[in-house]
Amino acid sequence: MLEDLGQHVRNEAAVVGQVLAQAPGAIWEEICNDWQHDRHNLLKREGCALGVGAGLGVLLSRSPVLGGVALAVPTFAYGLGMASAVTSVLGRAWDANTQASRQALVSETTSKLAREGATTLETMPALILGGGAGVWASRRVYALDRLAFGVTEAAEFPARSLIPERLSWVGPGTKKLSSTLLMADGSFDALKLSELLASQHPWQGVEVARAVRLSDMRVSRAMPGTPFSNQLGFPDAPGRVLFHTHPPVLATNGRSVLGARPSIGDLKETLDVGIIQSGEVTTIYQGAAREFVASHTAGTSFSPVMRAVTLDRQHQTALAWETRWDSSAGSYVPTLPTPLDYNQTLQVLSRWDRQWSSIQAITPDWGFFANPDIALLKLGVY
Repeated sequence: MLEDLGQHVRNEAAVVGQVLAQAPGAIWEEICNDWQHDRHNLLKREGCALGVGAGLGVLLSRSPVLGGVALAVPTFAYGLGMASAVTSVLGRAWDANTQASRQALVSETTSKLAREGATTLETMPALILGGGAGVWASRRVYALDRLAFGVTEAAEFPARSLIPERLSWVGPGTKKLSSTLLMADGSFDALKLSELLASQHPWQGVEVARAVRLSDMRVSRAMPGTPFSNQLGFPDAPGRVLFHTHPPVLATNGRSVLGARPSIGDLKETLDVGIIQSGEVTTIYQGAAREFVASHTAGTSFSPVMRAVTLDRQHQTALAWETRWDSSAGSYVPTLPTPLDYNQTLQVLSRWDRQWSSIQAITPDWGFFANPDIALLKLGVY
């Protein structure tokens, strides 16, 4: 009985081994045969792959999750086809006890594998090349880029929520920050954290968002969005800091303003603390996600108070903002900021207890309004 089992295993191993040994040459011969005798269909297949790749490249150029899926699906399909060509012989070779029967199986399986391999090598490069061309074109043609952003908002953002959150905190693209940023009393160095994240994500035309888990100072994978919106794919949680970028300048009501203040959407999505980098201006703000959930549950309007401090390191100015969202007008109530002593603000934020009262306790710098560079007050809301 053991002898029979050994013979069966040798049969399987002999057939599979010969198939794999002959596969490279057989695949090359299949490609050469297509070029010499079926060139029309070969070029047709490559042209279709090129076109599909270009179309997907344009549509998904701003959608990294869907783009990864679009690349993984054909790769998996091609791999599955080649694997099935090999595995189809398993079992059938079990009782192939003669050289002739084994050779027949080798010839049949090698032919299938050669066809699958040739199709993969003939179309996959064209698909990838087309995808690259589509991405290149979308970056240079405004209408195509707008189309790609539309796909991001309609499909990419919802798709991100389907990915298990734990995958956003592990693997390439995540980062472990120094534990010295978090103090034993629970306060943290918001100033240094903002500097580190801002240096990694200069404005490049779209918002980039990340989350920082203070318990272990782990930074989630960066996710790009559109010029005016973004979604990480998972909700904020206690003990985290949300970071994202805003445009340095944006248009609102027919004028250009800085984009440093948090939007009403930022307040809805941030539980405790958020950081915005807008050009050279850094904003640290207090979230209102709990208030949003409470108002939604009660069926009342959401009119939070926006509390934020903006830092302009270049001009060494700090401004504290505190104004309510007017839900009927769809904007914040116009208000002047409170200028703060810059050095004292840096000191507080370098060991911030995450309490807005600590910001309110900073000495005002009323001499700020004598500064001729008053354009800093034009901090936009969108």
